[in-house]
Amino acid sequence: MNCGFHSWIDKEEWPETMKRALSRLWGMYNEAHDGRINDRCDQAIMLKQLSEDKQKLQKKHDSLLDDVKKFMDETERKVLLENYQKFKEERKESVAEQKKEEHTAALKNEIQVLKNAVAKLKEILKTQADVMKAKMQKCEDEKLALKDEKKKLEYMIFDLFNAKDSLQQKVKKIKAICDDE
Repeated sequence: MNCGFHSWIDKEEWPETMKRALSRLWGMYNEAHDGRINDRCDQAIMLKQLSEDKQKLQKKHDSLLDDVKKFMDETERKVLLENYQKFKEERKESVAEQKKEEHTAALKNEIQVLKNAVAKLKEILKTQADVMKAKMQKCEDEKLALKDEKKKLEYMIFDLFNAKDSLQQKVKKIKAICDDE
């Protein structure tokens, strides 16, 4: 076989059915080979997209955590400033002991409200962290699934190479049989 031209050594032409069968086999081989290459390209694109999505999610998670921390710090600062100003004004205005007791009770109430607000903010932060952990777990699960799929594809490629080798051996046997005739 040379440059797509097939001939016997004794110059006899191959039978037409043999030519069609061999061209069909080569066509099937080329289609399978092209399909494997396309599958590899598709998988590489999908893996790149997944890694970009993972990076985007990580950046978004970090941004959300920073925003929550800033919000908590700002809220705490504003509340402390407001409480300090209220306390300063009430201290100036308060003359009697009764007003001081009312003020103390109000401050305790506000502290409790603030503690509740801080607890709610902590719950929100924890919920966001749990959501991000779940998303990360999902990404890891998808990554493992892709690894399993990759192994399956590698096994399929190995089987196709084995099939290719066996087909080549069969073609050689056919050629040897035809050479004997």
